Amino acid sequence: MKSYYNLKYPIKAIPFNDESIISWMIRTSFLNGVDPKSLSQSFFNDSVFLNRDFDRYINPDAIKSILKFTYVSKEEIKQLTLQHLIDKYVNPPFRINKYIQYQWLRPFTKRAYQTFEGFYYCPLCLKSNSYLKLSWRLRNMISCQEHKIKLINKCSHCNKIYDPRNNSYTQNSLNICAHCNQDLTNIKVLMTYGNSSNSSLKSIAKNIKNTNNPKKENKNKNFILHPNSKEKVESLYQELLNEI
Repeated sequence: MKSYYNLKYPIKAIPFNDESIISWMIRTSFLNGVDPKSLSQSFFNDSVFLNRDFDRYINPDAIKSILKFTYVSKEEIKQLTLQHLIDKYVNPPFRINKYIQYQWLRPFTKRAYQTFEGFYYCPLCLKSNSYLKLSWRLRNMISCQEHKIKLINKCSHCNKIYDPRNNSYTQNSLNICAHCNQDLTNIKVLMTYGNSSNSSLKSIAKNIKNTNNPKKENKNKNFILHPNSKEKVESLYQELLNEI
């Protein structure tokens, strides 16, 4: 007789093109009637394994476990992460260290030197398609490119940070707050006037430009396109967004 933990999850969550892998795993748990922590326990024999930042690095053993319990391909899994961007844009010495925290990414967990801010999201995007986009992990992404509203990271009803990994199996939607059980999309959105995305592009472009300037101290030294690429700085961030 097969063990319960050797059976594949019967319902496949079809990955969205710009979805994060954590979002996909949470949706997989909801579609199959379990909570994210139970899915983590069956996938990785660890209920808090989803606290790891799979969006930026997923090890081969974790990929094997996902392939074992779901009907997705290895290629689909890799497209749900930021690994292709890291391989292309991050300098090799920093790329090799899979535990380093990139300054251009929002923190995924709480550590001694950083604060977990929750997952950022656009309530209008969640309302139309309930999933989390990879681009929302970028620190300087402050607004939704589609709806031109500010991304938020808290529930507007209880003011708790948004973390769908804590949802129960009855709160089976990324649209539901794990703390107060309210609909996260049922709020008044804050519109941003002008092209707020451009300000985000200029902000991170300035960080990258300063990285290439030895006279300026910058914390983003682990994110460099090329040493002599100052002329490309203005378009780099937009290029990143296009690739996600």
